[in-house]
Amino acid sequence: MQSQWLFQHVRDKLANRQKITVTTDYSCLDKGEREQQDMATLRRWHDEGLIELQGTEAMIEEFERASPGVKARLEQQYLGLEKLIPEFGTVLGSWRLGYGRLGEVGTLRDGKDALYYYSEFQELMFANFGHVSSEQRVSNFMDVMHISIHYLFARDIFLTKNFRHFKADKLRRKFSDLVILTPKQFVDVLENATISRG
Repeated sequence: MQSQWLFQHVRDKLANRQKITVTTDYSCLDKGEREQQDMATLRRWHDEGLIELQGTEAMIEEFERASPGVKARLEQQYLGLEKLIPEFGTVLGSWRLGYGRLGEVGTLRDGKDALYYYSEFQELMFANFGHVSSEQRVSNFMDVMHISIHYLFARDIFLTKNFRHFKADKLRRKFSDLVILTPKQFVDVLENATISRG
């Protein structure tokens, strides 16, 4: 059911010359040759204006934690992402999502703020959040941040190579408009939608 909706959604956006907003998490950067082909295709479509590839603040933290060798390899891909800092201001714990003036209402979606979505996604993805190693806790925190920011700003597609880690089926039962794909899956969807458009 979701695949039909997604296909139609992508076709409609293309027909109306609207960019498809795509959040990519850190796992999509610097992978094997096939994955890099998919990401290269997505970057080309970004340059052509079909899609808008975006990162999140959590990616900034992951990039900063990477070893110097990994940072050097990822820098061009990482810096090529649009809007790593959203336009609107809100605070999630000690994380500041965007820039807002003091007293300004934070970003809301359906009347709910970042903290609401963060707690919802954490509960669905990592109910045992406190019963893992500190390293795994940081990794889990980053994943919840990625998906929370993506959903808060109502972007179209969330890309990850850690598909099972995000418990996509479980999340989609709660958030029916949440689309989580691998880069290859999204390339296939967009290629089919473009072909069917003629």
